[in-house]
Amino acid sequence: MHLRVATILSLAGGMKPHVALLFGAMVSATDPVSVIALFRKMSMNKRLTMILEGESLVNDGAAAVFFKMFLALVLTEESCRRYTRSLVLPHDVEELWSAF
Repeated sequence: MHLRVATILSLAGGMKPHVALLFGAMVSATDPVSVIALFRKMSMNKRLTMILEGESLVNDGAAAVFFKMFLALVLTEESCRRYTRSLVLPHDVEELWSAF
């Protein structure tokens, strides 16, 4: 899910790809509370409810891991930019950084 969101934000919204991936990871976690409440109200099969709860936990865990990975990527990229701007660099190196 987060890849779809990131692709749309990057292509249509003009957002940098790594920032779009961070946002996609942030919003991709699902919240099945209403579905689980409905299952319990309708006395659905307990096994199906447990499967849904387990899948939700795995999805939330994966979203947290992706968010931390993409946050590290964004922060590392920004700190590298600040450091290289503080140095006196040739114009072509600065142009190379702006491509990313």
